[in-house]
Amino acid sequence: MAQPFEKSPSTIVLVDDDFDIRSVTKEILKIKGYLVRDFERSVDAIEHIRLSRPDLILCDIAMPEMDGFELRKVLVDDSELANIPFVFVTAKTGRESQRSGMKLGAVDYLTKPFSIRELTDVVETCITRSETVFEQLQEKANQLREELLLIFPHEINTPLSQLRMCIYLMSSPYNSLGVDKRDEVLSSMAVASDRLEAISSQFRDILSLVLVEGNDGSNNSFFATERYDLEESLTRFLSGPQFTDDDQRRLDASFEPVLSAVAKPLLERCLFELVSNGLIHTTGRIVINGIGNADSYVILIQDEGAGFEEKALTSVDLFRQFEAPSRQRNGLGLGIATARRLAQGFGGELTIDSNADSGTKCCLKFPITHLDLASWELPSSN
Repeated sequence: MAQPFEKSPSTIVLVDDDFDIRSVTKEILKIKGYLVRDFERSVDAIEHIRLSRPDLILCDIAMPEMDGFELRKVLVDDSELANIPFVFVTAKTGRESQRSGMKLGAVDYLTKPFSIRELTDVVETCITRSETVFEQLQEKANQLREELLLIFPHEINTPLSQLRMCIYLMSSPYNSLGVDKRDEVLSSMAVASDRLEAISSQFRDILSLVLVEGNDGSNNSFFATERYDLEESLTRFLSGPQFTDDDQRRLDASFEPVLSAVAKPLLERCLFELVSNGLIHTTGRIVINGIGNADSYVILIQDEGAGFEEKALTSVDLFRQFEAPSRQRNGLGLGIATARRLAQGFGGELTIDSNADSGTKCCLKFPITHLDLASWELPSSN
């Protein structure tokens, strides 16, 4: 008979230069079933935090060499450590001190002297909240992955139907096609074949984003990110081989330099779908501007095409797409729906404003450091 799964004890790093307080706090937490590693100096704790990725960090503020604020800044600058729940434990009671801690992303503030109940309540609340958020993120990542998988069978129906019709015309015993008509049918078959190849290539790229899992089952595309300069990264992406020389001449892009920890593959694929959609539906220039601050980044994509009716905009989902011209491009016809799903994968929100007089404006807004769970809701595909 299989043994029930037993959850591993939560791990806590405790940093405090006061030996007595550190020893007592560690003993209380051990009695409560936590695995605790304590350090007198912040500089000694950093390497252990990088290697062990604890579930919670409890840290004093006033310490020699490197105080608690400085330690927190070091962790914030490392995207893989920035989201570890961090609680300041200090004798400072001033509101300014508390505000400074919260600005650095601390999830709570424990004031000395504290009771056993106060300590355990803060620890239990922080760890439970962190576990719940991660489980919800993983669930939503799986949901996004499953919905993207639905695109492929729907998208290939059009070129498959085209191929079937051509094959029927060519193989029918009642076929009386002349040479010109036969060439026309063969040309249609070649177009449909190219379209299927393009869809397969695009879908393979998307699968590489949403199906790569780590050894622990987590989705690396959503959680394993590094900090990088958005201006440099996005400018390089728009000048890459995924856009033709003619495409690049039509793009007028500028981005403000902001360091970000957003999953780069998801952001690049989302931008590709939005820009490709604009290139399909307009023959003029497309203006792309990136504007950021300490918390979020906004990418505006503006074209001067004919625009879309409001009904078309409100019906964009996995099973509806905009009317496209006869010239097919190497992109999924469901570009807007795909972009919307991908944006949700890194906590982003996509809004579209379009009318016949001023073209279409896509606004992609996303947090630059981590997923904003509260705003991360998948629209229904029913």
